[in-house]
Amino acid sequence: MSPFDRRCAYMMTGLLLGTAPAWGADKVEHWTATSTSSLSITGNVVFSPDKITFQNGTSLSLALVGQVANYIVDTGVSKVATIYRVTSSAEPLLLQSNRLCGGGARYTRVTYIAVWDPEKLPADNDPRAMDVYTGKEPPHSNDDPTGCTGYSYDANFQ
Repeated sequence: MSPFDRRCAYMMTGLLLGTAPAWGADKVEHWTATSTSSLSITGNVVFSPDKITFQNGTSLSLALVGQVANYIVDTGVSKVATIYRVTSSAEPLLLQSNRLCGGGARYTRVTYIAVWDPEKLPADNDPRAMDVYTGKEPPHSNDDPTGCTGYSYDANFQ
């Protein structure tokens, strides 16, 4: 399947599921870092469908690719994930000179971000999970070989 055909398939999936992310295309969410990786690398973030802004004020521009209906997560469970292409050409330095896919001078540029709603635990308000990828094609699950790491947050609507 060509890259164009794959993009069309993603967009058709998005149309069938609803083109907007589960939480609304025009909503801005404030995410509180909850995992070790998000606390030490990204910090809290502000997420909108066209941009993610990290705790230190740096940001990445995003473009909606579509939704994957059977995005397999760590637990083997199938979730609906919204896939975004990173349109920024630079990978910003985040907390403690880290980057989304590696720290310091050694890093790989992030090309896609997948956002999905993990299972809600008793202490959670409205959990979010974000997986980052470095591949040329959009991911289908979080075990994609171009996957870098995952980050966990709790959403606070404002």
